[in-house]
Amino acid sequence: MSTWRERWAEQLSALGLGQVIVALEVGAEPYAQRDAASLGASGLRSRVLDLRDLGLVEKNADVSDYLNSGAGSRVALLSCLKQEVER
Repeated sequence: MSTWRERWAEQLSALGLGQVIVALEVGAEPYAQRDAASLGASGLRSRVLDLRDLGLVEKNADVSDYLNSGAGSRVALLSCLKQEVER
C-alpha cells in the first residue's frame, strides 16, 4: 500500500524536478500507477519502474531488498532507471 500524499507532488514540482521515477514494492503496481498519475497532474513527467524487471518476484520486495540481496547491484539499478528515463 502506498503512503503517497498529493501535497508531495506539488512540493516536487515546486523544486523544479522534470521527471520522477516511482518504484514501489512488488505487488503495489496499482498504487505506483496512481502515484505516477498524481505526479502528472502536478505537471511532472513520471514513470513507474516495475521491480519485477530487476528480477524481484517476492511480494513486498522493494529496492532495498534488491540491493541487500547481493544479487542486485547499484550499476544494474541505475541502468534500469536510465532506460526508464529514456523511454
